[in-house]
Amino acid sequence: MLEVQTVDEEIAFNPGDEVRVRLTWDLPNTPERIDLNLGWHTIGKGDRDESVSEKIELDDVGQEQSIELRITLPDGPYSFSGQLISLIWSLQAVARPSGETATHEIVVAPGKMEVQLTEVEE
Repeated sequence: MLEVQTVDEEIAFNPGDEVRVRLTWDLPNTPERIDLNLGWHTIGKGDRDESVSEKIELDDVGQEQSIELRITLPDGPYSFSGQLISLIWSLQAVARPSGETATHEIVVAPGKMEVQLTEVEE
């Protein structure tokens, strides 16, 4: 079991906010390390784009553990949703070398509200 979540169970944040993240795991074998990735990806029509904006590597971890970290969100890009494409931010924990993952989606946008793209009339 590997879990990643925000400490206050919030899912929406302003750009530049500091987020408290809790990682919890109980794995069959002691991992060499646990990575926490903050990144975004697009979904929708066309090719998938993705980027990791910050990566924290935790070495010397136990087989079963729970830790709290703080991570500062970047200024952008903003979370958005449109008819053809959406941009989704997430916190992803990865156990190495097993590759077991856990993901927690978040919103990063002004006012803590995902930007809604609407059709522009010509």
